[in-house]
Amino acid sequence: MIGITVFRNRFAEFLAKRVVNAGAELMDNARVVDASTSNTHALVRLQDDREFQSDFLIGADGVNSVISTIRHVIHSHFSYSS
Repeated sequence: MIGITVFRNRFAEFLAKRVVNAGAELMDNARVVDASTSNTHALVRLQDDREFQSDFLIGADGVNSVISTIRHVIHSHFSYSS
């Protein structure tokens, strides 16, 4: 078994550069206050009332996910066994 340690801030910087180079717009300090989905699109509203529509909604905002809370996602709890 091989273990790898990654410094979170360096990994975040690496990912940010990759997505910007791929054409994405990176928005710092943009707080999501509402999110909805339909059969055709996802819609996200920010605290400053800007709205964004996309084909997908991916909540990758961590353990205390705003997206999961807004969308009422139920998490299954598990524990690791030794």
